[in-house]
Amino acid sequence: MKKKTLVPVMVLTSILSLAGCNNGGNSSNEKKGHFDHTVTIKFTQAYAQGYQTKLQAFVDSFKEIEPNVEIKLEDGWISGNYDTIHSQTISDIQTGEYGDLVIAYPDHVVDYIDFGKAVKLDDYMNNEEYGWTAAEKEDLVQAYVKEGQEFPLPGTYCLPFSKSTEAMFYNETRLFDSELVQFLATKGITMNKAYIESLTWEELFGKLCPAFKEYDAAHPESPLTVAKEGSMNSYVGYDSDANLFITLSQQYGYGYTSVDEYGEAHLDYNNDNMKGLMKTFANASKEGYLRSPGVIGKSYSSNYFKENNVLFSIGSTAGVKNQVADTFDVGVTRIPQAKDKAAKIISQGPSVCILDHNDKDRQLAAWLFYKHMTNTKNTASWAIEVGYLPVRASAYTSEAYIDYCNTEGKDARSTELLTALNAVYSSSTVDKVFTTPPFKGSSTARSEVNSLMVNILKDAADGTTIDDTYLKTKFDLAINNTLKEM
Repeated sequence: MKKKTLVPVMVLTSILSLAGCNNGGNSSNEKKGHFDHTVTIKFTQAYAQGYQTKLQAFVDSFKEIEPNVEIKLEDGWISGNYDTIHSQTISDIQTGEYGDLVIAYPDHVVDYIDFGKAVKLDDYMNNEEYGWTAAEKEDLVQAYVKEGQEFPLPGTYCLPFSKSTEAMFYNETRLFDSELVQFLATKGITMNKAYIESLTWEELFGKLCPAFKEYDAAHPESPLTVAKEGSMNSYVGYDSDANLFITLSQQYGYGYTSVDEYGEAHLDYNNDNMKGLMKTFANASKEGYLRSPGVIGKSYSSNYFKENNVLFSIGSTAGVKNQVADTFDVGVTRIPQAKDKAAKIISQGPSVCILDHNDKDRQLAAWLFYKHMTNTKNTASWAIEVGYLPVRASAYTSEAYIDYCNTEGKDARSTELLTALNAVYSSSTVDKVFTTPPFKGSSTARSEVNSLMVNILKDAADGTTIDDTYLKTKFDLAINNTLKEM
């Protein structure tokens, strides 16, 4: 079966309403070569080996513009994840061997600010010679830029590079099976794409999952999912416990963290509304409706999704290639939302910051390389090759990206088809994503609510009663552990 999907007009309208479309940094007035001597910088990152080839292509094309800049990719590569980069960079700051460009989340950048090493980028962005024009600044997806401006200090301390969000991947073949569709109709559920695309948590846990459970009880010979020892054995798998907790706090408006006008951080989630919501999700875990990898102590939901161990897999849009299944068709849509509330989806993916070595040439070289990597052509090609989202509105309307989103001629159940569907969905989220303010201790806050969510879901699945006393103890522990780092 072949499908044809282009970036919808409404999606492009949404993107272009956030930023004016232009060439995104390819100014004809840009000088060729800012340095008459060799300037060496290090780019600290941990992208997989296949992505290093793409980064090297950026280095090579930048070399044509700035022949005297040497960029050390290999020396900057750190095995691990973004938290590893953060801890290693903090350690390297003590020795002076830290990178010039560093991949980082804002929660990490705030620590670099605290060390006095994060460079305020506004002067580079606004410079008449090597900065961005007003139109070029507007071309950046503004939600991503804002994320780097929400620090306790005024200004911009990081800029977007590898952005993503969350999506819900679903087993289209099983969910649209005629026998199941007919059964669900008797429960007042019209199972189709429109229904899945508009799911709320209330509908999912209050109506759909109970109907699934009834269907399985009535059809023991052909259950909706294949149970396996040590697997999720649920209808919904959610990759990130921290994202789940934080997203719920934003979708329902109950509060997570905030920074006031005086720059003071507050932990807002310790309230009765969030605790009540946790009881709902504890019950979903108890009933077998929801699991996370944290609950079973294993890897991503996609591994179980492909084995038909869950029907829905909620994870990063950047991990779309891991959601491709050989034995069934995969659909992609937004994650469930709060009933009668505006849609909110978490913004993911790291940004880039520049660290100070008391060398203006190194800072400028780092800025120019970042600017090069995120021009219209390069941010589009990075998104296409790696699976992240472009950081410029003009990239979404580029011929290359539109072709990437086109599903015509792409085989069913192929990586090419699902990445196209994922790109179309992801492009529609840029005006719905949210961020949370970084502050000293914000990374600890995230770690603590991750543990909080894991414990609630795991203990509920094991039969523990999640009552007020239990929740007070767990919430207080998370709050106190975070306060120690603030």
